[in-house]
Amino acid sequence: MADVPPSFVCPLTLELMSDPATAADGHSYEMSAITQWLRTSNLSPLTGEPLAHKNLTRSHALRNAIEEFHAGQRKQAQRIKQLQQRVPAPHAGLKVILLGDANVGKTSLLHRVKEGNFSEAGTQPTIGCSFCTHSVVLGDTSVSLAIWDTAGQEKYRSFTRQYYRGASAAALVYDITNHETFEGARRWLKDLRSELEDVVVVLVGSKCDLWESRQVDKAVASQLADTEGAEHIECSAKEGTNVDELFETISRSLVARGLQDADGPWNKARLDAGNLIAARDGKHGGTSCCQ
Repeated sequence: MADVPPSFVCPLTLELMSDPATAADGHSYEMSAITQWLRTSNLSPLTGEPLAHKNLTRSHALRNAIEEFHAGQRKQAQRIKQLQQRVPAPHAGLKVILLGDANVGKTSLLHRVKEGNFSEAGTQPTIGCSFCTHSVVLGDTSVSLAIWDTAGQEKYRSFTRQYYRGASAAALVYDITNHETFEGARRWLKDLRSELEDVVVVLVGSKCDLWESRQVDKAVASQLADTEGAEHIECSAKEGTNVDELFETISRSLVARGLQDADGPWNKARLDAGNLIAARDGKHGGTSCCQ
């Protein structure tokens, strides 16, 4: 009931009302519940004060609002179900997830990695997920990454949590020109830690080309990263600044943990566990999206 507006809940039954009625105290109740209450009491269930009368008035406007709420909930559930059915099959490579609030630039980062350029289309909100494979060469070692871009909008947050499973690393992205997204990164990190403890984390300040509009001090972000045992880097998908360095940083941390082999037994077990939730039947190419 956490997402239900309080005015839709009957104070007597603590359930969503289907036939709301207004009593003399000005409050709305489920008709059957308040009728039963008034058979034995002249007091308001909420205030305890005497009621001027026992007349009840059906609230048609409130009932319509509750019905619209129900319809919206059903539509949202159907949308989530459709997204779940369209989750792409897993790709070879160490799973890296991009997390962060909407409009921080996660999709633009992924587009820069995939295409090597910046696209205004990448600024549109992601629905569901998109991902690509990317190889990083570190000396004699080649690290294969499967990079997953996730939806940052709050309404998709519970759906996004499915992509945590099986991840070897996470890039927590915030917009350096929007302090609220930095606080959002803290919340994403808390969510991530609740699902995965042993995961490489990099705190990423995006849009560093807009340094004149900076709201998040670099030293403050670095301090948070140090406190959380994470790396910190600022980058710009628009100009390409530090984008390669971001995934090199992630790859070095994975290599340091001995995870450069995506088919190794430890990582394969982690991927298999995640795929029980995130994978669906179907064939996809080397680069795919779920939108």
